Amino acid sequence: MNEPQDPILEAAAEIAAIAKRLEQLEPQSPALTSQNWIGGLRPGDGFVMQRETPSFENDEDYEQGISDSDTHEDEDQDDGGLEDGWTDALAVTSGYNEQEFIRFFDEIHDDIVAKYRAPNPGPIPGLKDTVRLFDRQSRAVAAALWQKDSRFQGMILADPPGFGKTLSALTTISVSIAKSRSAKGHCVIIAPLSCCRQWMAEIDRFFEQDQMPAVCLVGDALCPTDLWKYKVVVTTYTYVSAEVIRTRKFLSGIDDYKKGIITQPPKRPMLVLLSGIHEQEPRKTMGEWLILDEAHAIKNHQSCIYYAVSALREQFNACLMMTATPLDNTWTDLYALISMLKGHPITSFLLFNAAFRRTLDSGATEPEGLHKQRYIQLLDACSLQRPRSAIIDLYPPLENRQVIKFPLAPEDRRLSNQSFQLFKKFWRPDSKTAGLKHLVAAHQYSYHPMLVELKLEKHAFELAMRQNQALDVIEQGDEAAADQLVKWRERLEADENWLSHRVEMILDIIYRHQDRFPDHSFLIVDESVYFLDILSIALKKAYEPVPHTEYNGRLSAIERHLVIKRAFETTPPQMMLASRGTGGQGLNLECFNVLIQCGPWWKVSWEVQTLGRVYRPGGTKPVFVYELVAEDCDVENHKIKVRNTKNKLNTELQQETIRSDDTLDTDVARRRMS
Repeated sequence: MNEPQDPILEAAAEIAAIAKRLEQLEPQSPALTSQNWIGGLRPGDGFVMQRETPSFENDEDYEQGISDSDTHEDEDQDDGGLEDGWTDALAVTSGYNEQEFIRFFDEIHDDIVAKYRAPNPGPIPGLKDTVRLFDRQSRAVAAALWQKDSRFQGMILADPPGFGKTLSALTTISVSIAKSRSAKGHCVIIAPLSCCRQWMAEIDRFFEQDQMPAVCLVGDALCPTDLWKYKVVVTTYTYVSAEVIRTRKFLSGIDDYKKGIITQPPKRPMLVLLSGIHEQEPRKTMGEWLILDEAHAIKNHQSCIYYAVSALREQFNACLMMTATPLDNTWTDLYALISMLKGHPITSFLLFNAAFRRTLDSGATEPEGLHKQRYIQLLDACSLQRPRSAIIDLYPPLENRQVIKFPLAPEDRRLSNQSFQLFKKFWRPDSKTAGLKHLVAAHQYSYHPMLVELKLEKHAFELAMRQNQALDVIEQGDEAAADQLVKWRERLEADENWLSHRVEMILDIIYRHQDRFPDHSFLIVDESVYFLDILSIALKKAYEPVPHTEYNGRLSAIERHLVIKRAFETTPPQMMLASRGTGGQGLNLECFNVLIQCGPWWKVSWEVQTLGRVYRPGGTKPVFVYELVAEDCDVENHKIKVRNTKNKLNTELQQETIRSDDTLDTDVARRRMS
């Protein structure tokens, strides 16, 4: 007679089976270090019952990050350097075959041509009679459906903001579900937290009631079996990664329990999307499509977010990735995106580098010559990107970006430049933290000297640059930090301590523009929520107080939704202060037409994403953009140099893949691969 099994060990065995499947997804990739997992842990994640599942409503900036991948600016991202020990010989041993790869790159020329000949989708099931797709949206749906059945089983939709990618994705889901004739299964949309309610609203807006039942999974848990009630599940990157983290923590707890380190076994974690119930025999997929909104969020292939999304990807027939900036930071960003696709030989980051670098032994660290053409060929085959000029008539007039140069206070400039020189002195290419505190200080002095006094601001910037943490919410849950912040704000309000040359210049821009255009509305964006705190005080204390709202990671999902709703209902003029990580992507904010960028940023892609919030089809007023740059400021000159260098290569790699919908076979030249 069989002895009864310990239920705790049974649960551990089930969870271990899930973890084993996760680890088998990409066997040739470098293993995640403990720092990757520890850096991703959030308070409250872990061994919880269903009603105890934590809310992730304030994790938007944690999901997206605010960093850049230059060796010292963005430690959540690869800098393009080779891993220790990588050689051409190792690549061959790991499966790299030059001739086979060349044959693959030659073959996918036909895939490039085919997407422009994809048949129109026809009637859209469930679409409201009052809704009509634009031709550009129909072509995007046609291409996505074609790519679903191609070798790639998915696509990158890389159109500029304003092309209607949301409706294109929802239509693709509707047609796919109807064609599959499957009564069960659902599609999952993963998006930044700020965009989740927007997705739900668009479903209600475009589709008949009950035609596309959807649930927004961002806080309260849902029983895994209840997923089958819906055709669409909308969730966040943080929610998905938290399920992987809970799995790992549970297994660690079980191991400690077996060893006697702890006396009580951990509670089995609540898993919804990665519960594994759909993997029971007979095995079936979770659904037709996995949709990644703002897909550049997964660009770091060593992050927990990427790892979690990769695990979920295996449960769907196809993956549609939506991003206006597929090369968000460096050319290596493409690896994370193409790893969500099938039918190509690039199964590890090592093989990715071997395919697009002349040699791994030494020399070039980016694609050149024929290797550059191969890279463009792959990007071209698995993506669809149309030029903004295709719908330029629908956009409001765009005034030239005005770079406003201004002098810092002499002492602020001296301290900023001194800190930057210390950063250069201590920085080392083999260290991600050497000199970082001096780089942060250089930035702080150039904005406002009191930022240096705020320890949590310094800590937040360092985390943001190294670990994809949020500046917006760093003080939450830390009573001492919150108390320091309150006292710091009180000091700011006294004796005009809120003043700095940058703050004064922003106020001057506002007043001058309002004198010319009193009915214009302002969106003021910066990387640091703490500098926006200073600016908020300045607007209240100015000789002409300026009413304004704030939008950042301190707000819950519902609060963010209400702030945006009120913005569209408010009669101009109005003003909003938004952190870049939270308000810089995914939102439709055409109710604002003046964008003020408080300083230079590390990446052009951030500027593109932020501009795309206000410069959209449907805007009725001309759009103005102001960017502040401090004169003779070493750290800002450095930022601009890094930004422009990265953008040059990224632009070259993408430019040849941008085409209009009327592209003919003869318009697509066959590239030389060898």
